[in-house]
Amino acid sequence: MEELSDTNLDRQLHTISPEQCLIRQLINPIRFSRTLIQLGYEPLPPYRSLHPLALFGWSKPLFFYPNMFAYARYLFHKRGFWYVMTTGFQARFFCDLLTDACQFMNRRFMLENSSYSLPPPSNVDSFVFADPNPTTDENLHAKRWNGLVENIMEETTLWKFGVHLSGLLAMKAYEIILTQPFYVIMVRQMASFVGGESGYTWFHQAVWSIYKESGLAGFVQGFWPRLFCESIRLILYFSACRFIRRHVLSLCDRENGLLVPLRTLLLIIITNCTYRYEVVTCMMAVRGSGLVAAREANTFTSWRSCRRALTETGQANRGCMPFWRGYVQAKHLTALQAE
Repeated sequence: MEELSDTNLDRQLHTISPEQCLIRQLINPIRFSRTLIQLGYEPLPPYRSLHPLALFGWSKPLFFYPNMFAYARYLFHKRGFWYVMTTGFQARFFCDLLTDACQFMNRRFMLENSSYSLPPPSNVDSFVFADPNPTTDENLHAKRWNGLVENIMEETTLWKFGVHLSGLLAMKAYEIILTQPFYVIMVRQMASFVGGESGYTWFHQAVWSIYKESGLAGFVQGFWPRLFCESIRLILYFSACRFIRRHVLSLCDRENGLLVPLRTLLLIIITNCTYRYEVVTCMMAVRGSGLVAAREANTFTSWRSCRRALTETGQANRGCMPFWRGYVQAKHLTALQAE
């Protein structure tokens, strides 16, 4: 592994870029809207859809909430451009930075523990690239090793697959431990929009407010549902990728053009199936606080009771879709629905 431990390899494995940071900041209004929707705050009234079947009396009229872009426009109108663009920025920046660093550690871990399956160093690029037509670039630092972990997990033995998966789960837990405090800070800063609380305006104010209200335990609120969600996603994703690669595509070449879209489709499906735990995590992040947006979360004794209540009332997937957000009468959210 000496050939794979140099500085150039570390830079190639690293995926953090200024462009990604800029894009993440530009979508902050959508993230802001989604967080408030997950908390159950719907200030805009639903509208009646023009369902074709309803014209013939074959279907009941459907009602939808305005899409997330209309929701973001409402936020801009209420609090201004600067507030919406910067609320939760510092916390999210640190959260993304730590997440990217942990993903780099995952790739490094897989390389260091899979030397037996790697090709010669001169052909290592063909092992990690999933792009069927990779472009020639003299600057190796600009390359992205997107298929590294998937390739190793799909082609290794079943025993090694279990060992690697256990290691990835442990590193995912470590990542959540590091990032959960910043996630809680971001959610509570955004949630303060509902009641107009001033104690969460700045990053240091949010830290002090959380400590004053909940102590150190407040910084890890929502840890368990998030850990459960991320672990289930990790297990399902790599297991499904391995099954498809070995039993459907018969261990096709790494440069097969079907691999990338299939992996992307799997990730989307698994993310949507486990999305309800994202909502529960967001709800639990404000639990124990004095925020107006936390009134619903404070009524639950645990994250399991929160999940059951949201599922029973049809609220478990709120915020999952940016468009065609189905309206469900939320009888337990009357305090949040009012302006």
